[in-house]
Amino acid sequence: MSEESVKVAVRCRPFNQREKDRSADLIISMADASTTIRNPENDEKKTFTFDYSFWSHDGFDDQDGLLVPASGSNYADQQSVFDQMGKGVMDNALSGYNSCLFAYGQTGSGKSYSMVGYGRNVGIVPITCDAIFKYITEQQNEKKRFEVTIQMLEIYNEQVRDLFKKDNPSGGLKVRMNPKIGVEVVGLTEWPVGSYQEIEERIDTATKNRTVASTNMNATSSRAHTVVTISFAQIEIDAKGPGKHRQKKAKMNLVDLAGSERAASTGAQGDRLKEGAAINLSLTMLGNCITALAEKSMHPNKKVLVPYRESKLTMILQDALGGNSKTVMICALSPADINYEETLSTLRYADRAKKIKNKPKVNIDPQELLIQKLKEENEKLRASLGGGGAPAGAPGMSDEEVSAMREKLEAEMKENQEMLERQKAEMEQSFEERMAQARAQIESETGSRQKEQDEKQTIPHILNLHEDDMLSRAVIHFFRDGETKLGNKNSGADLDISLNGVSIKPLHATITNADGTVKLSPGVEAEVIVNGEEVSGEVELHHNDRLSFGTNYIFVVVHPEEQKKLEENGEKVEYIDYMYVQREIAKAKGIELSTDLSKMSPEERRQALINDEIVQLLPLVKEANAMSAALGRDVKFETEVVASNLARGMRTHGIRADAAICVKVLWGNDGNEFVWSREKFMDRVFLFRELWQKFADEGFDLSTLSDEEDPFWDPVEASQIGTCLVHPKELFFRMRKESTYPIIGSNSEQKGQLSVKLAPCFEDGKEDDEEDLFVDDPLGQNDPEESIVGTRMDVKIAVDNARGLPGKFSKETFVKFRIFGQDETKTNVVAGTMNPNFGFEKIFTWNSVTKELLQFFESESIEFEVWGLQDDGQPSTAQGADGKPPIKRASSSISRISPKAVEQMVLLESEKEELSKEVQALNTRIKEVEEKLSQSQKQCSDLQAAAASGQGDEAIKALLDTKEAEIAQIKGEKESLESKVSEAESKASAAERKAADLSSRLEEMKTAGSGSGSGDAGKEEIEKLTQDLKDIRVILEDAARGGDLRGNTLIAMLERKLNCGQSLTQAAASAPPPVTPGNNSSACTIL
Repeated sequence: MSEESVKVAVRCRPFNQREKDRSADLIISMADASTTIRNPENDEKKTFTFDYSFWSHDGFDDQDGLLVPASGSNYADQQSVFDQMGKGVMDNALSGYNSCLFAYGQTGSGKSYSMVGYGRNVGIVPITCDAIFKYITEQQNEKKRFEVTIQMLEIYNEQVRDLFKKDNPSGGLKVRMNPKIGVEVVGLTEWPVGSYQEIEERIDTATKNRTVASTNMNATSSRAHTVVTISFAQIEIDAKGPGKHRQKKAKMNLVDLAGSERAASTGAQGDRLKEGAAINLSLTMLGNCITALAEKSMHPNKKVLVPYRESKLTMILQDALGGNSKTVMICALSPADINYEETLSTLRYADRAKKIKNKPKVNIDPQELLIQKLKEENEKLRASLGGGGAPAGAPGMSDEEVSAMREKLEAEMKENQEMLERQKAEMEQSFEERMAQARAQIESETGSRQKEQDEKQTIPHILNLHEDDMLSRAVIHFFRDGETKLGNKNSGADLDISLNGVSIKPLHATITNADGTVKLSPGVEAEVIVNGEEVSGEVELHHNDRLSFGTNYIFVVVHPEEQKKLEENGEKVEYIDYMYVQREIAKAKGIELSTDLSKMSPEERRQALINDEIVQLLPLVKEANAMSAALGRDVKFETEVVASNLARGMRTHGIRADAAICVKVLWGNDGNEFVWSREKFMDRVFLFRELWQKFADEGFDLSTLSDEEDPFWDPVEASQIGTCLVHPKELFFRMRKESTYPIIGSNSEQKGQLSVKLAPCFEDGKEDDEEDLFVDDPLGQNDPEESIVGTRMDVKIAVDNARGLPGKFSKETFVKFRIFGQDETKTNVVAGTMNPNFGFEKIFTWNSVTKELLQFFESESIEFEVWGLQDDGQPSTAQGADGKPPIKRASSSISRISPKAVEQMVLLESEKEELSKEVQALNTRIKEVEEKLSQSQKQCSDLQAAAASGQGDEAIKALLDTKEAEIAQIKGEKESLESKVSEAESKASAAERKAADLSSRLEEMKTAGSGSGSGDAGKEEIEKLTQDLKDIRVILEDAARGGDLRGNTLIAMLERKLNCGQSLTQAAASAPPPVTPGNNSSACTIL
């Protein structure tokens, strides 16, 4: 049996609107069979060679919606792609070979366009089906007939769904490996068809069923694989004698795979649950199979295990991958620089796939051979069981082993007999009889469909909207005269419209239609959004209104009478899609969106792109919160815009990101916060759905979940508190830089201060205190001898301490940073304080200074990331996971310290101190300027006297002019300095007033030192207070080092509070009665 390599093609689509709005750059080029991709960061190019490279990016003419190649262009249209690839698949089937066509690529890259097409640009599947029936019409005669059947399934989250059925069993259809017939999907409908029109009708039915299922399950179409299987049988009448026919039967598998970015390495790569998520399993295993098969093809003698059985997709497609099939793969490419990583991954995937070799064979009389094989095997099994003893060849077996063996053989024989009877029944029932049954069902469906079409012209109704346009407007619900009740299908109530999913109430809404006037009334606590606004009372509905029920149902209202009037009046009716509704909901929440980015300023454009990302994430955040509540998880999710210092180097759809959209996770029971990347959050949402589906459908006991299995839980790990940006420009001149810098968090708020020093040093590590290493022209642009390019450079970086960090991160803190050309560096970890003293120093050496290093010093920044570990905790369960209320910590008024207020106080004191230093420096400079001015004025007076006495000449007059100009310049400098002094003094005064005001307000924040009054909880709270007071004392001591009297005063006041806290600690140990402000005048005053 000869081997045949998998044929691989790639196809590059045009820019979509999203990419045009983001001014995307083209990174793909093609020449003959070669495809080249360019890295937008450094222009590095990589070239791949495939069987075909289809250029469909540009070079086409639009002829009434049909895209055809322009004169002289190399544009590959749909017919061209079919002629070169699809036709080969069809010809293989006509010759009796199994064949398979994969479409692979990231979501939105054009897979479905190649497979199905759009509008007049029909794709490979419809062209192939049409061509098959044209062939049948030409070839069929009294000696030759043809039979065509179609199957259509979807694999989502490792569940197989028959798309020709409205309802599928819980958990999906079973897939099993049968040694007689290969892989079998148990119960999958095989529908006989007699024309291309009948195939279209079946696909339309499948699309509608797919829409209902995906909406009920909150399924995302980009994460589902769709497999269309067309079986093509050619029967030669009496070819082997009277009544004995010869049959060739082949299968065509047309596979539209899920978005390949789901298998790529994303920000969720480090997520502990990513690989365990069933949603990612199929593509991951497909990649593993392709890698293993490529290895096997390149090394035929090497034993390579191909993991077909690891996922439903690879089991179903086993023949197509390294088996009895002629296989073709078409990989869709995005041409935009913003999708570089995903496109490169797709090209590498395709490059591996072309190494696979299959062993196709013509399938002649497969049913007859199978029946004969089953009969022979059953005879062997009967012979083994006939004596009643041990099977032949197994002497000495125990009674238990014999019994087990008999049971196994009997089960095999029973399975074979059932399959034998099923195959006989299929052979005995003629194809014409099966076709007649199918057409009778189609006629029944057609009658219902025609009735539905007629009613759509007169009765108000709603149509579904879906993020996948192919699934939009496929589901219809009518609002007939009287009341229409809409609610949860599992409620047991008598409903007209049954919906499923989280947050759908038993009676979610009631719609009344009175003589064409349609009104909607929300149910109790039901979330209903009309035209972007949540409604709580009755509202009248009109044509083109948008409705949202719960978290995953969106509809558009169609009112035929109103629609007709609008058209008669010539009014334009806007087309509504899924994103229109999402933007409308976002706008109601204050998120402004605009689609015309070309007229925006860079800042407006940046904000518009951020808002667009938020809008896409909001539905998932809303759904995650609803599932958290339904499952009793006290976890909340919020969108978070991460500031530029945390979004380092990320590209966000065409713009160098100074912000990234993430999700903040809030644990309700202990106040812990985490930030998940968008990718990690999206993966977790699918796990939430799995868990919710088990809970809703199967009554899964949530209390049996371990922490590691719970997708809402994460181990407490270090989180980034914020970042300090330190500009090392002084190092450009080999000068020292030392200061305290603000720590900026993800929300652009200051989270404390970090003390950092950058100091050029000698090889022995001694710092350059005398500035002996200073250079004025390090690049040697004016003086080549000054250049330090090519010389050695040593820099000592010190991270001394951090002050005023958020208290919840006091468990452990450390700092990470990276400087040009060096590995990432981490300081020592300091525990138990929000004012850590790191005392960290490290010397970095560059043996040969480069221009790039100096340019980094001159114009870039070093990012010092401050990390902290929060207190241990886990999301509580709110009356549902284990039937108990969430555990709450003992609360105490004594614990209500305001670290934020203390931080603000310290920062104001620091600001005042810095401004005072600035004023002092400016005054010193003014004195220097005044001395220089006095000297210049004296010299000018001497020159004027000399000129007046006639002793001068032209040189003296010129010198006089120079001195007068110098005096004017010095006066101007003095005025500028005096203005700066005035401004600095004003700022210092304002800072002092703010500090005084804050100090006064802090004094007013008096809370009684009651604690819990008794027991371990109170003692624990007071011990925590004592530690907090010690931490605050460190802050105030730092403030007092500059000689600030207010800092000393606060320390004295703090001493009294600390003593009082220690007294309370001792009191808690002996469990005295509770202390309250009303009955104890000695209660402590706490900041």
